[in-house]
Amino acid sequence: MSAVMTSTITRRGVAMTVGQLPPVGSYVPALSNLIKKDWTIFQSTECADKYIILNIYPSLDTPTCAKTVKHFNEHASKFSNTIVLCISKDLPPALSRFCGAENIGNVVALSAYRSDCDFGTRYGITITDGAGAEGAFKDLFARALIAINPQGRVIYSELVPELANEPNYNACLQAIQAAELQIALSNTAANPNPNASSATAFNIPLPLIYSTSATSNLQQSTSGEKKRKTEDDAKTHNNTDTAVARSSFDK
Repeated sequence: MSAVMTSTITRRGVAMTVGQLPPVGSYVPALSNLIKKDWTIFQSTECADKYIILNIYPSLDTPTCAKTVKHFNEHASKFSNTIVLCISKDLPPALSRFCGAENIGNVVALSAYRSDCDFGTRYGITITDGAGAEGAFKDLFARALIAINPQGRVIYSELVPELANEPNYNACLQAIQAAELQIALSNTAANPNPNASSATAFNIPLPLIYSTSATSNLQQSTSGEKKRKTEDDAKTHNNTDTAVARSSFDK
């Protein structure tokens, strides 16, 4: 029998044990028996052919967990073909109350409270023990972000080491952007379009492809090239004038 792989996280410095998330490149386990805020079962067909972000946390009744859901609700609409699933063991009425009070409509809040839902085990996200008073978190979920491509493979996997901290939103979203860009470039190579760049041809917003620093470097590089070209042109012109003058003098 193979040993169960575990990880250690903390809550305000107190250690707790969880499993291990699916690694980048692996195919994800099925999403089954997750319940929506209206008590209906979430169907995997609802996220077919889409990028999926799994925002996993202990409970919406804690400030950091609530903040992560609000963050994704605010930014989810900026990404086409992406669905954000916010998953905890909160009961559906708690999900409904929170989403109604906070006007949450761009993400899907899901509950894994049912005994036949093995989401926590499949994804290695269940807290299995905790020292002292932290034992109160046993069987709840740790905090994690997982991004999945439309083919069902993990492209980003983050277990937040300190439960009180927020996850790295930017790294998760950049993983999706990089995957989209790679597909766009592959499609452009297969079907070149001289009238459109890969970014505009596939409707990928440029600010999401290039960071501010990258854009600045690109602009500086372009400016430098123009300056060098101007200096080279001036040298060529001066050399031509010198040659003409010498030719006239020789005569």
